[in-house]
Amino acid sequence: MFAIFLKQGIWRWIFVGIGIFFMVGGLFTYYLARTLPPIQEISNRRVVESTKIYDRTGTILLYEVHGDENRTAVSSGDISNATKEATVSIEDDVFYSHPAFDWKSIFRAIVTDILNGHLIQGGSTITQQLAKNAFLTPEKSITRKIRELMIQLAFIDPFTVPSTFGP
Repeated sequence: MFAIFLKQGIWRWIFVGIGIFFMVGGLFTYYLARTLPPIQEISNRRVVESTKIYDRTGTILLYEVHGDENRTAVSSGDISNATKEATVSIEDDVFYSHPAFDWKSIFRAIVTDILNGHLIQGGSTITQQLAKNAFLTPEKSITRKIRELMIQLAFIDPFTVPSTFGP
């Protein structure tokens, strides 16, 4: 078998292998892109909220019924700038300076995951978290991470960075 490499040249086989790798990668990326949900749906997205039961005057909250998550939707204007900035500083300290993804964080997460032998870090930015929570499942997989990147690339045009927090 080694004689085949010598006769036809090892470089030819290397280039064929690289070509096949990129062709399969391109087809996989095309498949993922075709199965993504429409980005425009985020504007119509309904978040499950807790059910609130008030007294007959409608002013005193008596009970709040919720499942796993206790949510109350608020507009972006109702959230103080200090709260927004605190969220940014904790979740994504380079939020205003990257194009919706941070290669340094993704690389750090890959290295950490490899060294630990399983997926424990994600390296997700706030925009990636929005993509995951609005359109994808919480599973930890390479495929989901690639889909997250593709969705957030679509976010760059219609959504400015500050609008990630809502209107």
